[in-house]
Amino acid sequence: MKTHFLLPRYFMYIGIALTVISILWELLEDFQTKEISLRIPVIYEDGNWFTIINNDFSDEIWTILTLLGLYFIAFAKEKMEDEMINNIRLKSIMIAIICQIVIQILAELLLFHNEYFTFYRLERFIILPIYIIVFQAYKLKIKLSHEE
Repeated sequence: MKTHFLLPRYFMYIGIALTVISILWELLEDFQTKEISLRIPVIYEDGNWFTIINNDFSDEIWTILTLLGLYFIAFAKEKMEDEMINNIRLKSIMIAIICQIVIQILAELLLFHNEYFTFYRLERFIILPIYIIVFQAYKLKIKLSHEE
């Protein structure tokens, strides 16, 4: 069976390593004082279009590592890719999208000011962990039902 847009299986292990590194980085960031300051191009900053600024780049590195790690985990091929796994993938992504929409609506209604901006910073990571959890739960359910 031909699979579209899936990564080779070993990307799952790379994704786990990247995700663990990024989570540890974020947890230990409070203890580190060293900034990764880079001159980066920006589209708009303080009334200036297409300029270069000095910026602490550690948040961007953390975000990229986390997103890549979660993407690699979510979309690495399984040992046995068949129509059932494809169906589970489809159901899982649909449930993840619905959950993210519900969470965003609740945040819009219930969070304000700094709490909303804190949530908004983390919101971009919600869909992939939900997808991974639902996908693994469906796989486990199918595996347990076949063992009985």
